[in-house]
Amino acid sequence: MRAVSSAGAISERDTEAGAEEPKQDEVRRHGGAGDTSLAAPERKTMPRRHTTQAGMLGDIQILIVALAANGEDLPHLETSRAKLEKMLGQAYDAATQQANAAAVKQEATKQLQTLRADSTRLGNALRAMIKEHYGVRSEKLAEFGIQPFRGRPRKGKGEGAAE
Repeated sequence: MRAVSSAGAISERDTEAGAEEPKQDEVRRHGGAGDTSLAAPERKTMPRRHTTQAGMLGDIQILIVALAANGEDLPHLETSRAKLEKMLGQAYDAATQQANAAAVKQEATKQLQTLRADSTRLGNALRAMIKEHYGVRSEKLAEFGIQPFRGRPRKGKGEGAAE
């Protein structure tokens, strides 16, 4: 009978009467195929540093807390920790101002879009009223930035027959 070793190699053993061959999925073609127990253990690594603003500020907050907890072991870093804590507070204030400015900007943009749509609609209505008052052919319309209707250019006798 053939047997599969823990490394996945197939070896021949003495065949006994009535022994059966392993099924097709039990036979390995090469060592370690699909066997997760033989896989290299995962390395323990330090977590990656954050790249977002909130993640970076959170990392600094964790560092400050750890420095404060180990203040007796690291007394020479106390002034730097205090300075970092002050900087973190300023960073949080700046982030809050930035968020407020973004909200104000969004509101101003929304107001501008509404005013632009309303003023365009009113301007079109006024142009129509001016045309109605002076007439569509009046040259006075040019003063309001409206093109007066001056008629279509006439085609020549030779050109009209060809087209």
